[in-house]
Amino acid sequence: MFTEKNITELINQAKNMQEKIKEIKKNIKTKEIIGKSGAGLVKMTITGTYDCKNVTINKKIINQESKNILEDLIAAAFNDAIRQIENIQKEQLNINQ
Repeated sequence: MFTEKNITELINQAKNMQEKIKEIKKNIKTKEIIGKSGAGLVKMTITGTYDCKNVTINKKIINQESKNILEDLIAAAFNDAIRQIENIQKEQLNINQ
């Protein structure tokens, strides 16, 4: 059975959880994560806000002329995909920012 005390405790727990989630999100925004594939032949650095900072492709698997262009195109495509996901989420949640 719910009592006024139980409901108050539940509300306080929810508020504490919201604050904890805000703090976690704040801390994650400052992080940079490096994803790797092909035993480290391809690396991608992403921020905690899902922005691709750079892509590195080992010269063993591609010629140097195409390497820089391809790295930039991959990063741009990744960022475009993330923005599309964010737009879909906003539309579905009906959020106006």
